[in-house]
Amino acid sequence: SNTFVRDLEGARGIVSLVVALPIGFLGDHYPRYKVIGASSVILAVAVVALALGLIADSLWLLVAGMIGVAIYNQFLFGLQSALVAEIVPREMRTVALTRLQVVTSLGSASGPAIQMVLIAAAGRNHWTTSELHWAMMIGVPIFAAHLPTMLRLLMLHGKAMEVCDGTRAALADGAAAPGGGRDDATAPRTPGYNWIVAGLCEGSTIITAIGSGMTFKYWPLFFKHDYKFSPAEVCAMQAAIYASVATLNTFSPRVVKRLGRLTTANLAQALATVSLFIIALHPLVVYAEVPLVLFRNGIMNTGGPLINAVIMDMVPDQHRGKWSSIASLRRMSWSGTAFLGGMLSDSHDYRYAFLITACVHTCSASLVVAVNILTHVHNQRAKRAEARAALCSAAG
Repeated sequence: SNTFVRDLEGARGIVSLVVALPIGFLGDHYPRYKVIGASSVILAVAVVALALGLIADSLWLLVAGMIGVAIYNQFLFGLQSALVAEIVPREMRTVALTRLQVVTSLGSASGPAIQMVLIAAAGRNHWTTSELHWAMMIGVPIFAAHLPTMLRLLMLHGKAMEVCDGTRAALADGAAAPGGGRDDATAPRTPGYNWIVAGLCEGSTIITAIGSGMTFKYWPLFFKHDYKFSPAEVCAMQAAIYASVATLNTFSPRVVKRLGRLTTANLAQALATVSLFIIALHPLVVYAEVPLVLFRNGIMNTGGPLINAVIMDMVPDQHRGKWSSIASLRRMSWSGTAFLGGMLSDSHDYRYAFLITACVHTCSASLVVAVNILTHVHNQRAKRAEARAALCSAAG
């Protein structure tokens, strides 16, 4: 129900808030891959709690397991961007982060896809609680398989850092970013300029998360309530949303080469916000609503990796762990506003919550516009200064 979703998401958000800063501190004072590897113990305990909760039909064990997964996710996603930035050269960060979004979205799509297969195999849409528990147990071995895979990848990362620490660091923090786009804040500027750009970009992503939290968790309930989707159709819709995110992120680097990261992010958010206004204000037949929702969710999630790449360029390496972990608190704002989204959906309807989200996203887009303007003015001043220096040199 809306009430349970909002309460659970609120609890997960509070836990993320509490552990974010300590995790960022650990990530800046110890090798990040080792910090993430150590957090796998938390995931192992959480998986055991989830399995026991499903077997014993214990709500408290299930909630404890989900809270444990939330803490592990804060370690993983809180340090993930900083981990990528420390080994990937500056000119490759945008592509690396968009590919990371693609892989994450495909992984998220696999969950509802598996559920759809189970529903088809069972041949019915109505399951008992005990049957649902055993169906959900399929996720336990998937979590268990994640642990050795992640640990192996982290070991490989550690070896790569030992081999190429010096050269990678020089490339990551000293190289320019060819092909990054005409309007990008890519080359190192003054520290003050870097922090302003990073702050405005992060402010935009936090405001975006505040709006998205009121909407994203409720798409399944929206289609179930307004369009009478069956459980299998709801699963298919969720899988298609994640597939749309993965597909559009695959093509976004090509657009970035022409327009630049910030302009591409602005364009994506504008298209997504207009689409959400249409969804909220003009109910459509299902054959028009479904493609519009898929496009809206796909295009909305292409801007995040681009803005994140800009932020990682601006923030010095010694502060990336803290910044990345604190920035991941946008997940907390997402969870907190899921509570508000549930209240709005209960007191009005889902489209009313969508309308509020569209208004919030309009505000967040204005900050990226401000960064675009700031970067353009800064670049123009730099070009004029270079031209004057060249003239003086020629005259001398």
